[in-house]
Amino acid sequence: MSDCAMQAMSEERWGISGSTLKLLAVVSMFIDHVGAGILARHLMRHGVAVISWSQVNWMQQFFGGGDIGFSIYLMMRLFGRLAFPIYCFMLTEGFCHTKNRWKYAGRLFLFALLSEIPFDLVFRGRWLESSYQNVMFTLLVGFLGMMLYESGIKSWQDRPWGNVFLYFAVVILGTAVTVSFRTDYDQVGVFAILTMYMLRERKLFQIFSGCAIFAYEYTAPLAFLPIALYNGKRGLNLKYFFYAFYPAHLLLIFAACVWLGLLDVRSVF
Repeated sequence: MSDCAMQAMSEERWGISGSTLKLLAVVSMFIDHVGAGILARHLMRHGVAVISWSQVNWMQQFFGGGDIGFSIYLMMRLFGRLAFPIYCFMLTEGFCHTKNRWKYAGRLFLFALLSEIPFDLVFRGRWLESSYQNVMFTLLVGFLGMMLYESGIKSWQDRPWGNVFLYFAVVILGTAVTVSFRTDYDQVGVFAILTMYMLRERKLFQIFSGCAIFAYEYTAPLAFLPIALYNGKRGLNLKYFFYAFYPAHLLLIFAACVWLGLLDVRSVF
């Protein structure tokens, strides 16, 4: 058993279990994707310009008494920023606790493949295209990066600053992969996962670094409030639910878009 798994098992305290954190991430992600996949299309169909939530002037539109639908859209997207930091944190926990890391990586790869068509249907309006890949691929690269770091640390830990050098080398490699394949959250995801993994035994530094990494997303640092209450316990055994939910909810959103007339099935092929 790895040192991080032993350290996590030794922490028995009151707080939020892993399954509770993941359920919060699932709800946040679902609301975010309903806003991006359904409400955004509805607003654009009715002549409302839906800008990227990350653009600065969303604040002017939100507080300037603009379209109420646009304000709801922004609130949904901002609430949705909680999901990814939680997924990154729980991935580092899963890495520490899993008994078979290659099997874990295999599940990530399988569901990344299963999710790609639903992801493209919702966010690209095509059944398959290569300009942007789903976030499961980013999580997979981050997980493989932790494996690479841990396999190399024995050779580097005795060298001056060897662990820091190896950390940056893995981050750069992971960044090259995710940026090349244009995965969702690309280099930010890899940087966040490897940083939270490196600081897993220094909780306060882990939380502050996570807030700093995701500060550009306005509300994303709020995700570290429930993360700070994580008690190290697994909670409910819903492992495959969390894997299956990602492609399943995207298919549901796509079906809703078709039913509402926001997408023409014939146009996706």
